[in-house]
Amino acid sequence: MANDSGAEFSFLNNRRSAVNTARLPGFGLGLPLAVLATSLLFALLCAAVGHQTYGSLQALDPPTAMDSQYYASLIEEQVSSALIAVGVLASIYAVGLVGAWFWYARRVMGPEVAFRRHVEALKNGDYKARVKLRDGDAFLGLAQDLNDLAMLLGADEKPDERPSAAPEA
Repeated sequence: MANDSGAEFSFLNNRRSAVNTARLPGFGLGLPLAVLATSLLFALLCAAVGHQTYGSLQALDPPTAMDSQYYASLIEEQVSSALIAVGVLASIYAVGLVGAWFWYARRVMGPEVAFRRHVEALKNGDYKARVKLRDGDAFLGLAQDLNDLAMLLGADEKPDERPSAAPEA
């Protein structure tokens, strides 16, 4: 008899997670890699804006005492335009991350709801229930396997019979 401490289940869950990550790296690493790639792009764009602003300021002749006010306003204009550009880039970056999160939630995490409903229907004896996923959703193969299993279970059950609790020994 297995012990009920749950230690073996914890080991199996960790092992299953590692195997799934190795077999389906896109699901385990897809979102973090997308965030890393967009962060790198954002950093490069901010560096380009900073480099352009620095280059514009470096091209100026050194100010003399008479036109220091002119140069101060020119520098302020350059810095404020650079801050606006970085703000626009940050907004685009945030919208991109939200978009990636919605895509991930819909395509990868969304099928969980369909699977839960299907398993609940099977537990209630409804073997005609099917998992319906959208094209492009993750786990389409698993959904088809569950549908095949439901069909086999429905074929094995006679119309008048419902599964009952196993007799105690």
